Amino acid sequence: MPRRLILIIVAVLISAGTFLLIQRWVRGSLGRQASVAASHAPARPVIHVLVAKADLSQGRVLTADSVRWQTWPSDEPPDPYLVQGKWQVGDVVGAVSRANLSAGEPLTAAELARPGERGALAATLTPGDRAVTVNVTPSTGNAGFIVPGDRVDLILTMTRPSNDKDSPPHHVSETVLRDVRVVGLDQTLAEDPKIDKKGDKKDASPPKTATLEVTPKQAEIVEVVADLGVLSLSLRSLGRADGEGAPDAPTHTWDSEAAQGVLGGPPSDRPRRAAPDLRSRVVVVRGDTVTEMMMPSRALTAAVAP
Repeated sequence: MPRRLILIIVAVLISAGTFLLIQRWVRGSLGRQASVAASHAPARPVIHVLVAKADLSQGRVLTADSVRWQTWPSDEPPDPYLVQGKWQVGDVVGAVSRANLSAGEPLTAAELARPGERGALAATLTPGDRAVTVNVTPSTGNAGFIVPGDRVDLILTMTRPSNDKDSPPHHVSETVLRDVRVVGLDQTLAEDPKIDKKGDKKDASPPKTATLEVTPKQAEIVEVVADLGVLSLSLRSLGRADGEGAPDAPTHTWDSEAAQGVLGGPPSDRPRRAAPDLRSRVVVVRGDTVTEMMMPSRALTAAVAP
């Protein structure tokens, strides 16, 4: 190989190596400058906003476990969001979601109906349903053990006058509504009882009113039966028995059924089964005269014979 060619190849290799070394040195220098600049640059300020911890459906009553704090860039407009320092988790406990919210979505005051605000009850209702309120006492309202979210039956107890003026009136109860949801007690929509700092329940006295979620037709029924007698709530189990779910047949209970040992027998003005006629019809012919007579049958004669 000629000497000149060898020198050319060596020169090319030296040039390529020098170029690679210079390029690596430039990249390292730029990287160090960027690292120094980043270390000296001020940290981007952030805030904490309240977001949904999981998906929240419309009408959901919020608890402390329904929300969490999430970091958020402070240079973005935080006006509609619930910012830490101005809001606390306790401020939204008991509030009702006016719309469907996805997990991680920031909450806004417009999307929440807080207890005592207008529209809080309307936000809890299923679309198409209505809310009606009935008066309850400690005995008719399960002594305060019913809470919003429970499902109940509505029982009417009334006094029915007797058709016979000489007979006393009769009492009867009937289940007029079944499996309806309680959406509020008095003016409380929150599911959890209010707890003070000592851990004692506040306002533990039994409620005086209960608000139920019903259909438009059921709302009319409640308004009528409220004037007929006393309404009571019957708490249903959270679980369902096998085969339960279909509407039950209407049922009612008379006083004679409830207190059989004292009253016994059906009310005097209720339809009774006719007693069998134990007599026999006999036709007697005397000349041109035909006469029909009712004679006691053998069964009746044997029953009254000494």
